[in-house]
Amino acid sequence: MNNFRTLYFWLIWLCLPVMGNELDWMEVRLSTETPLLPLLMAKMELQDPAFPAEYLQSLTSVVEFDFAHNGQMQLLPKNDRVGNDLNKWTGPSAAFILQVSCKGQQIGLNLLQTASRQIIQTPFRALSGDLAQDRREVHLLSDWLYQRLFQKEGIASTKILYSVSTGPLRQKTAEIWESDYDGGNPRKSTTEKSYAITPVYLPPEKGRRSGGFLFVSYRSGQPKIYACSRQGGKSKRVIYLGGNQLMPAISPQGDCIAFVSDITGNPDLFLQLFDKTKGAVGKPRQIFAAAHATQGSPTFSPNGKQVAFVSNKDGSPKIYMMDLPPEGLSLKQVRPKLLSRKNTENSAPAWSPDGTKIAYCARSAGGERQIWVYNLLSQKEQAVTEGPGHKENPSWAPNSLHLIFNSSESGKAELFLLPPHHRLPTLLPSPPGEKLFPSWEVR
Repeated sequence: MNNFRTLYFWLIWLCLPVMGNELDWMEVRLSTETPLLPLLMAKMELQDPAFPAEYLQSLTSVVEFDFAHNGQMQLLPKNDRVGNDLNKWTGPSAAFILQVSCKGQQIGLNLLQTASRQIIQTPFRALSGDLAQDRREVHLLSDWLYQRLFQKEGIASTKILYSVSTGPLRQKTAEIWESDYDGGNPRKSTTEKSYAITPVYLPPEKGRRSGGFLFVSYRSGQPKIYACSRQGGKSKRVIYLGGNQLMPAISPQGDCIAFVSDITGNPDLFLQLFDKTKGAVGKPRQIFAAAHATQGSPTFSPNGKQVAFVSNKDGSPKIYMMDLPPEGLSLKQVRPKLLSRKNTENSAPAWSPDGTKIAYCARSAGGERQIWVYNLLSQKEQAVTEGPGHKENPSWAPNSLHLIFNSSESGKAELFLLPPHHRLPTLLPSPPGEKLFPSWEVR
């Protein structure tokens, strides 16, 4: 029994912040580094604007963030010699000159490609004067221009979910919040009045946005899995099973949920068939167990046929991968493949939407927990953060390039955005409290 308690507390530890040193700085190293394209901001083009200059500048700052963090461009320091007439631009070397254009109650973007002297203009979008709503209009413009330039979907209009924990140590509560990918427009999405953690978006119908999310709540005393609409309202319990349920992951097809439960006396992996309209279908079944071992943090492959997860079945917690076993197959016949080999105390794997990578965190040689990426094509693992402070719970953007994660310290945890090819991640603004378990919106 003592051994089981030790294992179970390790599982719970995976769901809680790690105590550590203050996070002073972090450095990112990517083997696929390519030169970022330099971009300059021109002076705003104004034609009878219906909004004050200060308000328009706040929207311009949103544009600047989008392009400075899109993974393709580098925002150069402001240069007063760059006026508001793009056709007359001459000056320091830059691949692009970007300009915000405001005409009456509408906003648009103009982009000069300096090599060809071609100017691309986005469609204009209406402004309301409400910053939360207008931020979305700006993000949509950024994504429109990114798509036009690079023939790929941008991420500026995506959202993130995360848990915000507040209160003294023995009386902490946590709710699920949602914000823009850049941390702007934060909004509380649950009213559990207990401890709500590990949110994950429900996969959307084609051409639509996700309508809700799963999360774990302790409102009944034990951790159970619930679903909630993005529009708010009361959450509904999803899986009716005794014991503790933790760490839900839903397949990209939305047809099954993997989670951890101790109903059999040991924290093991379970699978629940699921319908986004009807909810749980049938009874959950156990898909992996190992004697005297703890399993945790399942994550699905893009085709929904495999899961990666954490297990300490061979000693230290490591990342494993396996095919979803068919019904009727003996658990003794399930043989997961070991992925992570370099470090100890691996946790929180996240499978990239393109299926080529798994991000996770691990205690590295220096003692701090860093974000690592296992490349499924090369079968190599590489750290993508360095420096003091623990980094936890990575989540991929829909483009499989950007990551978001939380720092994890004693009484303090913040969210960081990690664009590709950038040497330093960006601290995101967020509400007061410990921000944990970020989850990027799926498409």
